[in-house]
Amino acid sequence: MTRISGGTADNIVPEAVEIGGTVRTYRQEVREATRTGIERVLAGTTAAHGATSTFEYTMGYDPVVNDPDVAAVVRGAADPDRLVDFEPLMAGEDFSAYLRAAPGCFFFVGAGHEGAYPHHHPRFVIDEAALPVLIETMTGAAMSFLTVADNSTHD
Repeated sequence: MTRISGGTADNIVPEAVEIGGTVRTYRQEVREATRTGIERVLAGTTAAHGATSTFEYTMGYDPVVNDPDVAAVVRGAADPDRLVDFEPLMAGEDFSAYLRAAPGCFFFVGAGHEGAYPHHHPRFVIDEAALPVLIETMTGAAMSFLTVADNSTHD
């Protein structure tokens, strides 16, 4: 998502222009390097044209990176006929804040349907057929974790 705004008419050079957007990466080190790169390009471009700039950059949520061990437990708890592998997504997701506090796994249960509005859209309607899938997967994962925890206390 990007936003560029400035000026009030096509034939007048604006006094100021504002550029905004989001940066999403798969890895934290790329995220940090991107911020530095944007600031360097902005400073160089404005200096080359005799302009000035102000750079404000708010670091949002970290990339969502599933813990491989937790992901394996969730995968094992899921119905194998319903599993769908897909490439990593450039989603902006606050779940990453939880992953900083504890290992976890972000996954989809198929709560949308063909032709439906996407998640987070004001007209999104959940496909309730996904709820039993979620319950079965989460219950199975919880039972696996409890079994592991119980076995570790007996060692």
